[in-house]
Amino acid sequence: MTHGAVRLADLLLFRFGTLVPASLLRQLRRFRLFSGVSVAADVCSMLLIPSMVALLLSSPSLKGEQSAGAPHDARMVSNLLDLNGFLDYIPFSLPLLFLGCLICSSLFSVLISAESYRLAMKTGRVVSQRLFNALLRNGRRELLARPKSELREKLLHECHLFSVHIVLPSLSLVPNVLRSLSLSAVLFVTSPRIALPAMLLVVLAYSVIFLCLRSKLKTVGNRLKMSQYRRAGVTSDALSTLDEIGLYRKEGYFSDGFAKASEDYFRNLSRNHLYAIAPRPLLELLCACFLGGFFAVRSYSHQSAAITMVPELAAFFFAVYRILPACQSLYSNLSKIYSHQNFYLSLQSFANELTTDATSSTGLPHPAMLRPASGRIDFLGVTYSHLGSSALLADVDVSLDFAAVSVVVGPSGSGKTTLGKLACGILAPTNGLICVDGVPTTSFEFEAIRARFAYVAQDGQIINGGVVPNVAFGVPEHEVDLCSLERALRLARLLAPEETLAAALQRTVGDAGVCLSGGERKRLLLARALYRRPHFLVLDEMTSETDETLTWELLRELKKNADVRGMLIITHDRVPLSLADVILRVEHGKVVADADFQRKSA
Repeated sequence: MTHGAVRLADLLLFRFGTLVPASLLRQLRRFRLFSGVSVAADVCSMLLIPSMVALLLSSPSLKGEQSAGAPHDARMVSNLLDLNGFLDYIPFSLPLLFLGCLICSSLFSVLISAESYRLAMKTGRVVSQRLFNALLRNGRRELLARPKSELREKLLHECHLFSVHIVLPSLSLVPNVLRSLSLSAVLFVTSPRIALPAMLLVVLAYSVIFLCLRSKLKTVGNRLKMSQYRRAGVTSDALSTLDEIGLYRKEGYFSDGFAKASEDYFRNLSRNHLYAIAPRPLLELLCACFLGGFFAVRSYSHQSAAITMVPELAAFFFAVYRILPACQSLYSNLSKIYSHQNFYLSLQSFANELTTDATSSTGLPHPAMLRPASGRIDFLGVTYSHLGSSALLADVDVSLDFAAVSVVVGPSGSGKTTLGKLACGILAPTNGLICVDGVPTTSFEFEAIRARFAYVAQDGQIINGGVVPNVAFGVPEHEVDLCSLERALRLARLLAPEETLAAALQRTVGDAGVCLSGGERKRLLLARALYRRPHFLVLDEMTSETDETLTWELLRELKKNADVRGMLIITHDRVPLSLADVILRVEHGKVVADADFQRKSA
């Protein structure tokens, strides 16, 4: 798209930049075939109408009523379709042929609608799936720049709007443009006296209306987009802070915010619909007045030849019957596209921002590819900063031993969490290099080692569902290893020695873990990490919501575990310090060994 707008040529050719894969273009052949057949049937019907009327007027019952100039010799039949000889043998062939063309046109119109919806919905599904996959690979950067509610809107609401208000109207343009041009051309050839002023009237009327409403359509589209974002934002904020809302009695604040956003959204939605359908009754009235006036003038000036105009008028009526809805559909679809183009342009920009060269994640590597993480993690001049912000870590040179328990301490906001995510390969350094057993974390070979890492986030999320989908994270239910599941739950102290696995699986987790205490949520996240049988475990404030006794027992059990060879514990608590082999202090973007602790340990 050029100049930040949707071009008509792109819509007619179904070109949407990089947003829609080129493979979908090959599926338009059947749609275009249906459109061509339907329009051809309409053209044939229109060609047959004057001939049918002329044949009717030339019947014996009407001969006495016709004037000398009446078309009793069926001139239009011989001029438009050479059917005179054929009609001598089959008197009813012309009406039957006309009826067959109408049925064919209607049947293929239904097929066009079905094919349009199929292609539009498939396009929406493909686009949303592509964006979702790209967001899974590169979503952390987007989370830093946008709220989650906006990302959800782009994946769900905007993709739906794109398929319904951009793709579907674009597909509808093709048959409507073909039908309008073809029938107008036939009408112009057969009845230029009626066709030329009528076509000019319709084109000028729709053009003037569209030009007058163009700025309003754009304004309505912008307001629709912003009000929908506000609705989604208020909903997300309210659902994530229900406890605080109830405690501080702030229901009215969120209710008013949602009501204002909803009122704005539905008001502009109704305006958009009104602008799309408003011209139709006006154009129908203008066409009726034009036709009535034209017929009255011709009848008054040529009273004896009035009946000769009947075939022309019949063709004109049929053309209006077919062309006017097609023109209205063209206007309505262009109005939808124009008012919703901001959603499409925003979606296109979002797709371009997501990098497309990252390798897709397919879960764990094959067991034969797994390499043991047995050496160390080397930070070599590592610097990391968020988008446009100052460096959280600068020129870090440190080594972490897989066989040791390393504890990271430091003030809040100093970069401890960033250090843990860099060690796991969750984040990539802005500058410098991180190597695991000599393999850079940015290389493809690191994927075979990454599976031996596990990370318990400080603000990890509990997904909707029970215990199994939270612990066996990302594993289909029929592939869950129950032995590993039970082992992880017992190590995380979520399954007492006397409890059975079946009892634990019946436990209710609730939406986002609402039925669990803070400590239970942390230990459920720990069980998720232990299910993978990691060699190196990163714990980010995992013990912040558990008592000292339970913290000591958990860490001691993890240190004795045969699978976990090393740990990196990020904490403000004192208990992990007594189990540490190495303590690292993070201050002012630097990572240094705590010499005081080393002397005390010695």
